[in-house]
Amino acid sequence: MELSSLLPVLSTKGCPCRFPRFVFLVGFDFQQYKVGPVACGDTQILVGESCRGPHAFLVEKSEKQFQGSTYVQYSCKKCSASWEGVFTQYNINMWCSYLHLLSAPPPALGPAPAFPLPISTGLRGFDRKDIETCARNFRIAPVNECIEYLTQSAEKP
Repeated sequence: MELSSLLPVLSTKGCPCRFPRFVFLVGFDFQQYKVGPVACGDTQILVGESCRGPHAFLVEKSEKQFQGSTYVQYSCKKCSASWEGVFTQYNINMWCSYLHLLSAPPPALGPAPAFPLPISTGLRGFDRKDIETCARNFRIAPVNECIEYLTQSAEKP
């Protein structure tokens, strides 16, 4: 099983925008940790699949360049939620991308993130301390465990 198989599973359960754990993972941005560039491999895969993969649910609306990054505005095909994608390349081997949900999605179908959040491909960056700072919220797990975690439905009261 590959992480790219996540989007079809989320789509059968509802809109990917309605799964807070997915929204958190595709939104991983090292700047929130006040560190230098750090990328999460799972985030990079899911951003690509969400925008350009065979099961992409986002449609590009506009694009602009600003301070060395590309900012792309997207709309969800299912619920019309607004997203912003940020893509930055630091050198030939290091790039970071993430998606931020800009509008309020319909009611959540899944639970909020629980930490440490499972990821399958790890983190990379220039500075070990920066990676370690971000890694506190994550743990390495098999892909099938990550998909199960991300597709978990909200518990009924």
